[in-house]
Amino acid sequence: MITFKKCWCQSGKSYDNCCKQIEQNYNPKLARALISKFGAYLTAQPWFADIVKTEIDKYYLDNGEVDLDVHVFGAVIENLIFESDVYGKTPLQLFIESPGVPEYELATYKDWLANNVLSAFEVVDTVKGRAILLKDLLHNDKIYYVLENTVSISIEKGSFICCRLVPFLGKHIILGGFSAGVAEQFIYTLVRNQDNNPIRGIQLTRVMYGINHLNKKSDKQKISPKKAKDLFLSYCQEKKINVKENELESIFTNEDKAEKFIEKALAILETNTDKQTFFELWQNARTFYTNDANTNFKQGPIEEMLVKQMMIELQQDILANANNSSKSQTPNKVYKISDIKIDQWLSKKQKELNYKTAKQAILEERKLLNNPRKDFSYKVTFSLTKESTGDM
Repeated sequence: MITFKKCWCQSGKSYDNCCKQIEQNYNPKLARALISKFGAYLTAQPWFADIVKTEIDKYYLDNGEVDLDVHVFGAVIENLIFESDVYGKTPLQLFIESPGVPEYELATYKDWLANNVLSAFEVVDTVKGRAILLKDLLHNDKIYYVLENTVSISIEKGSFICCRLVPFLGKHIILGGFSAGVAEQFIYTLVRNQDNNPIRGIQLTRVMYGINHLNKKSDKQKISPKKAKDLFLSYCQEKKINVKENELESIFTNEDKAEKFIEKALAILETNTDKQTFFELWQNARTFYTNDANTNFKQGPIEEMLVKQMMIELQQDILANANNSSKSQTPNKVYKISDIKIDQWLSKKQKELNYKTAKQAILEERKLLNNPRKDFSYKVTFSLTKESTGDM
């Protein structure tokens, strides 16, 4: 039972004279009927099946088989209609221009086309079984009032959701795939990288229904330091990188030897995928030889998230400089980012962390995990390839 004197949508009006009537009269069947109409149009088009197959193969093909839950299929289709390119137009545009669409429905479809919002949102408030209030984390924290009977029952204030919103009855509704309870680490990465990596609905849908399948390599299983060392040695043997097990300790604990070994390995490895795999295994294997009383404590999810983001941003700086002066950069050379740059990144306040520094966020998490570490001894090394420097 609503007990607010003022409407919870933050309009300043009383609830009885604002959103109460809209919430009580909202019928989701009306929106589903509109969706069904252009769905029928799309399935009748000869080009639509090819678009669906192309996009699903791109994001859902796993070891030769499409890994797609039947319940997700509708969400994928709804996102494709806003994003796929057919003769220079989206499927929704082509439907709007097709004959036979009633004028009174046409206005709604045009509104959806012009004013849909794909984003990550924080749940500001809920009215169970009726509506949710969402804050857009990618577009200046704008607030959206969303009519939603089902999600509003289970979703909690302060949680996160990724979805596409469209206007309806003067408010908004969720269209396409959505995910309630999205991990805070994913939201941080999404917000932090939004300018460099514009998101697509089908990508979000993939994340929502199994983030491990979106990029399995970036979500590696936790393994013991000994297992990590054995995997690294096995990979070196597979790729004909000449190294013996009794040599690894001196390589991992001596920076000069490590740099020379990495340069030798990169000269042998032929593809960027092989080089990326090498670096991932290298970083994991280091823990076998560098573990001490401090490093026995595992990084928490927030620290892992921030270290990964730091590596992305600092490497982007190096790549940007390399592209501006590619002749002075040597492909396959190992570049080590200075401790000063690492400390500067960790010490800078971030809006995405509520204006805390990364150091503050990491120390707070370590305290909660009873991890006594106070240091920030991260090492960031990588190589430039001909592709990354822009050389031909």
